[in-house]
Amino acid sequence: LARINVHLTIRKLQQQLQQQNILLEEQNERFRGLVEGTFEGIVIHDKGIIVDANQKMLTLFGYQRSEIIGKNGLDFIAPEFREGVISYVKAGDMNPHEAKGIRKNGEDFPIEILAKAMPYQGRDVMVTAVREITWRKKTEEMLQQAHRELAAKAAELEEMSLTDPLTGMRNRRY
Repeated sequence: LARINVHLTIRKLQQQLQQQNILLEEQNERFRGLVEGTFEGIVIHDKGIIVDANQKMLTLFGYQRSEIIGKNGLDFIAPEFREGVISYVKAGDMNPHEAKGIRKNGEDFPIEILAKAMPYQGRDVMVTAVREITWRKKTEEMLQQAHRELAAKAAELEEMSLTDPLTGMRNRRY
């Protein structure tokens, strides 16, 4: 009778373990689906060393997964921005940080990163979202140029209003 009770207890524990494994696998599938379905590159790194990345991250930088796993994440940041990125990550700032990324072909491009600590496979790591902001930077530059042109036109109009176009003399102010 004792052996039967032990066997039933073991069987019950095995079933519970199987159910927990099924739930864990479902959670992993949901997590992977969310990560792969984002519009941003996602990289998980442990003290700077990349342990995982989503497909968008690989596409954004032009690499295969096997080429970036185990690499230092700073290798994908333009050298002049690395210290700023290190400071940003260490500070735990929850605001986006701008930098420049480096693609496999050597091309640099503007990026925005957002990083935070999280548990992953039994350890604390950093998860970093990377967004290409080339379009935004071009739009900002166009807006600044339009603002400069508008300011120049306003100054020109002001000068025209103060000067008589026929004589070139200053108009009287009332």
